[in-house]
Parts: sequence; C-alpha cells; structure tokens
Amino acid sequence: MVIPLIAVAKLDAQGLWLERETLIEHYLRGVNQARKLLLHPTLKSDQQLWFELGPDNAWLRVNSRTVRLWGKQRLFVASIARAHIRNQPHRRLADAVNDAGYEGDVRSLHQICSRRDFREVIGIADGFVWIRDVQ
Repeated sequence: MVIPLIAVAKLDAQGLWLERETLIEHYLRGVNQARKLLLHPTLKSDQQLWFELGPDNAWLRVNSRTVRLWGKQRLFVASIARAHIRNQPHRRLADAVNDAGYEGDVRSLHQICSRRDFREVIGIADGFVWIRDVQ
C-alpha cells in the first residue's frame, strides 16, 4: 500500500509534522479495502443504507436485527451513522465518544454498552468504529 506523504504530513520551518490520525485513517481504509472488510466503503446517493436509526435514536436496525439504545448510546450510534451518511466508512472512537458526551477514558465498546447484541452490530478496530452489515 502506498500513502502519499503530502496526504499525511506537512513541512514548516520547525520540521516535518506527521498527522498520525490521518495516516491511520488512510492505512485502515487501504487495509480494509484490500481485505474487503468494508462491505459499504462508499454509498451512492441513490443507494439505501444497510442500517436504520429509529426516531430519537431509540434503536438501530441492521438488516433484520434491532438493537435498543439507551442514554448516551443513542448519541454515540448517531455520530457513527452521520459518518456513514457522509460516505465515511469509519468514525474515530474518540470523536464518537466526545459527540455522545461520555466523560473519562472510554477505550472500548464494553464501556459504552456491555450487551452482546450492541457489540455485534458496532465494529471497532485501531481506534475507529463503524456500523457493521450483519446478516
């Protein structure tokens, strides 16, 4: 995989600055596309999403699976859904956690929701989260 340096770094009078988060995002996108892990890397405007978020974000339906959402989980999942709607295959975990208003050091899905059904529809790897397309 080749990632152009200009896409992940900048040069100024103090030296070369590497934008690690951008590099990680490029890397993950490339690895996932190579392994075909992302089932929906880009959505055309006329395509349907593989998930549906209920009114007031009370539930998430992925194909025929419905997961109830409570409290800050609703904002967390809504943040990820907005990223998918903007054709971004991933959302940084830290950004989704901040959008939901979680306080403290949240580093895993288990800290957000201990239910197995939640963790089956939300994917997480290397600091990024996404809504999985589960059957």
